[in-house]
Amino acid sequence: VQDQLPQLVARLHAAHVFAATLRGKNVLFQPATGRIALIDLPYARAVSWFGTRHRERDLAILSLELSRFLSDEFYP
Repeated sequence: VQDQLPQLVARLHAAHVFAATLRGKNVLFQPATGRIALIDLPYARAVSWFGTRHRERDLAILSLELSRFLSDEFYP
């Protein structure tokens, strides 16, 4: 997941799609194949200009969400 997720988000951004609410629950892990997918992005939108701010927002929200989800407090 750690190897695939940044690449998946980069492909989304390369297509000028801003997720706006990218969260851990939007990442689907497929155990049979070991692949991941992004799902249920109701606020995603295509933007004509995609800057650093869009990238930082998507990655910061996702990073914060996943760090909480994978912390020792969540899984003691």
